[in-house]
Amino acid sequence: MIARVGRGLTLGLGLLALFVMALIVFFPTDALLRDVIARATPKGAPALVFRRALLRPWGVVLEEPALRRPDGSALLNLDWIRFRPSVYGLLRDRTGRPWHIAVGAYRGTGEAIVGTDAGAVTVALAWRELDLADCPPLAVTGGALAGHAEGAANILLQNGSPPAGEGSIQLRDALWRTAAFGLDVLHADTAFLRWRLDGGRLTLGTIDLHGPELQASGTGAVDLAGSIARSAVDFRLAVLPGPQVPPPIRDFLDTLPAAPDSAAGARRLTVTGTANAPQLVR
Repeated sequence: MIARVGRGLTLGLGLLALFVMALIVFFPTDALLRDVIARATPKGAPALVFRRALLRPWGVVLEEPALRRPDGSALLNLDWIRFRPSVYGLLRDRTGRPWHIAVGAYRGTGEAIVGTDAGAVTVALAWRELDLADCPPLAVTGGALAGHAEGAANILLQNGSPPAGEGSIQLRDALWRTAAFGLDVLHADTAFLRWRLDGGRLTLGTIDLHGPELQASGTGAVDLAGSIARSAVDFRLAVLPGPQVPPPIRDFLDTLPAAPDSAAGARRLTVTGTANAPQLVR
């Protein structure tokens, strides 16, 4: 008797699993999402497009998603996005329903946990192995910046207020193609930035860079304008020659004043101007 009940239960669970899998496979996820996105996208605004949408046990997956302007040009191209609601969040009260979002893009991966609370949206971000050379937000550099980045951020979005948040970024094997110092390229074996965003001002509380040509530490700020390119920058750095400093950099450092309260031999350097046209101030 017990054996028959066990076999019946196993058969029932198997049939239920098959039903759920069939529902997942044949559910019209692609058509449904395209219709929802088309209805939600304002006329003339950039639209989210994708090659295919799939419903899977681990969430909804969009293959090759992109954000495109009305003329068809791409603002953002990704490899994939996966949306997964929090079961706990869906069962919570109306004050918060966090979602987990994973992204594959620019040869790296990223994750976000998005929640709402009293009209505010909170976003916890983390990313790894991001290829800076292919990252659209850095297009202002004209392809001059390359390397790999990882980091984390916590961002608050609230109606009537500019975005706010804080986080950190770590770079490795980075380079900057520049005509500064009469060189072609400046390298950074490692670099670390700790930042805070508040009231349209991006404050860099920690800057720490180590490269073969130059080493630098200090603080800075960026006053965000309508575009990153026109944003005003102000960096105050203590700089030292690196282990493979070329003569042009050594000669330039010799023209700078000493940096008080810094490592022996450090020089003070100020960088002003805008993000797309920084100026080195002696």
